Amino acid sequence: MKNLKALAVFSVTFGVLGGYMVATGTISSHYGADDGKSAAKTNAPQITGVPGSPSATETLRGKQIPAPPLPFGGVIKETLKGSKTWWPPRIVPPQDAPNVQLIMTDDND
Repeated sequence: MKNLKALAVFSVTFGVLGGYMVATGTISSHYGADDGKSAAKTNAPQITGVPGSPSATETLRGKQIPAPPLPFGGVIKETLKGSKTWWPPRIVPPQDAPNVQLIMTDDND
């Protein structure tokens, strides 16, 4: 019975991860379905809005989670007058990202 549960958990996990990879295009880039030029463009984070403003967002393409930090774009001076504010962009999923939640439990008896 335990083997059947383990097989069911593995099958669901494999299906979820496989579906995510197909939806994000990870599988096609690994198996040569594209020429590699488009992969470089789509894997780069896309920043919308004014960079450094509180409303700016960054869309990740799933190649690296968590996102690599961006360098600080503001200016820090001794007074507020010479300083420039800067906020890192808020990270959002791609528009076509699947709504998948993976829950893993351990029933170690």
